Amino acid sequence: MTELLVLAWLILSILVGSMGSSKSIGGTGAFFISLFFSPLIGLLFVISSSPKVKVKKINPKIIELTKSAVKADDEGNYEEAVSYLKEALSYNAKSLGTHFNLSLLYSKLNNKEKAFTHLEKAIEFGYRNFNKIATSNDLEWLREQPDYNEFITNGYKFDKTKGIKSNYIEELKELGNLKERGLITETEFEIQKGKILN
Repeated sequence: MTELLVLAWLILSILVGSMGSSKSIGGTGAFFISLFFSPLIGLLFVISSSPKVKVKKINPKIIELTKSAVKADDEGNYEEAVSYLKEALSYNAKSLGTHFNLSLLYSKLNNKEKAFTHLEKAIEFGYRNFNKIATSNDLEWLREQPDYNEFITNGYKFDKTKGIKSNYIEELKELGNLKERGLITETEFEIQKGKILN
């Protein structure tokens, strides 16, 4: 009977240890607590222990490219910084930090669509520093855009089609004005209209 009790104790301790492997207490810690005190106490430790935090290793190439981008940004070479960060995305397309930094750079370059797109992706992949979004000097231009409040209201989603439609309308109006003033012919108007719509 004693041997059966010891075997059950050992099996339960192993089970509690395996449950503890995904917690901060660890499998070994949970096993020894269960073994020396009791499987019930070990189980209580496992339940009260927080989940293990998985630390992702960042590709050294991404770190190198990000450093180069920061240096280029500091020197005012925004396009060069963008090219470094785009290359970094080729190593990890879901890098929230890279997408956030691209949104900052595109805001500095006054490229609304790309700034909103990368900010949206940064949030989609887990960026949660909303205070920085609301206060960063680098995003000041983007926050001044008429679409910004709608972007926030839509859950940090940018409606790309809205900007495209308004661009078409503006271009067609300008083209119509040129035709009315006699600066382009009907044929030129039709050719340019076709280009805009295609």
